[in-house]
Amino acid sequence: MFSDASGKAFAACVFLRIECDNKVQIKLVQAKSRVAPLKKDPITKTKTEMSIPKLELLAAVIGTRLVQSVKTSLNIHGIQTFYWTDSKVVLCWIKNSGTWKTFVHNRIKDIHSSSSKDDWYYVPSPMSAADIVSRGCNAQTLFSLCWWEGPIWLKNRASWPDTKD
Repeated sequence: MFSDASGKAFAACVFLRIECDNKVQIKLVQAKSRVAPLKKDPITKTKTEMSIPKLELLAAVIGTRLVQSVKTSLNIHGIQTFYWTDSKVVLCWIKNSGTWKTFVHNRIKDIHSSSSKDDWYYVPSPMSAADIVSRGCNAQTLFSLCWWEGPIWLKNRASWPDTKD
């Protein structure tokens, strides 16, 4: 699962990676995007954009929900799952316990209820499949990027991003 956000939208996409007879196939299974909500200032009553880290967190939430939906639909609960985000702030929230404000706390609780913090990894933005979805593009661009088959680097585990940090 890849999740990403921009000032305009947040998104997640789930790919299924199948290894069989030394061949690897990757296919898009499900994707979802949402327009970034505006938050209302309680004092001035004006609407402002939500912060990018909070939007990235919302993307991670819909991503974990998508993974659960795919696992249930395909009846594949015991498979290894990788959750990729380009937000180091979100990774910090997911991997560390802390006293977060209510918005963050509730969404981290949701993420922890359906995923393990050890299954979350950092991916640089240019390598994230969800980057396209969160920023928007036309259908021609999707086809030219072979988006439906996932990032090419997913085929070879040796070329996956370094996740030691």
